Amino acid sequence: MSEVTPQFTYSPEGVLSVHVTYENPEIYDSQQAALHALGEYKGTEIKDGPEQANVSIEIPMALGSRFNNRGDEKVLDFLTNLTRSLPYHPEGSRDRVATLDMVTAAGTFAGIFPQFQRWINADGIPEEVARESIVAMATPFGKAMTNKAVKDFKVHGGSASSWTFGITTHPDRFDIRKQEETADTVVETEGKVQWSWAYLTTLGSCACWGVNGDDRENILVNTDRARLYQMSPHNVDFARQILSHILGLGALTYRAAGYSGQEDLLASAEWGEPRVYPKRQD
Repeated sequence: MSEVTPQFTYSPEGVLSVHVTYENPEIYDSQQAALHALGEYKGTEIKDGPEQANVSIEIPMALGSRFNNRGDEKVLDFLTNLTRSLPYHPEGSRDRVATLDMVTAAGTFAGIFPQFQRWINADGIPEEVARESIVAMATPFGKAMTNKAVKDFKVHGGSASSWTFGITTHPDRFDIRKQEETADTVVETEGKVQWSWAYLTTLGSCACWGVNGDDRENILVNTDRARLYQMSPHNVDFARQILSHILGLGALTYRAAGYSGQEDLLASAEWGEPRVYPKRQD
């Protein structure tokens, strides 16, 4: 099992913790500039090293306890610096729980890793964790909205909601494939497995974040590649919605990172017949 190092978490105390890795020398200077900018926010602590940096940001202190229409530009600046500090679409065998692969004006694309998948398969999203996630999503919209999210919180089946915020788990079929190499051939096997996935909604007209059908197909499950699949945004129009989603997922990764289960995600997979291809000779 690969090392579990969450890329980002958001604690119930309102602290966004980010693990920055320096994997691409070509973007190192840009990452350093972004970290310097993040360090200017109140309530931010950065511990930098030769291969990585750990960033701790007290979000209510850094961005203010209240937000309004004029506050969105400040949030966009923060998100720009956050995404520039991170490697794009990181690969490799390290289990990062979840990653912010790309933060755009239309929302965030996130990568999901085995530790998160094991946790959500086993526990779904417990009521208290759902409450934490919804309160996190309400935070960028001010204290009154956060209080309302706490007051109106409801659980129904596999979903939790509070006014315009919501979180749901969906059990679904994922199409998977694995590859094994010999000296002369590549053996590829396709299969299917049932996993759960998370669906988050924030303030707006169906401003949501989840796993669409394309993202549940053709998932490569190799030992040297921990990343499983992508979460994609829908109908996201402004920066506070983006931050809302990030904090909501961060609340989930905070709990998923501490999960102690070591279940085999492929134990119940149904595999087809292997196909053998000649190995490409360079």
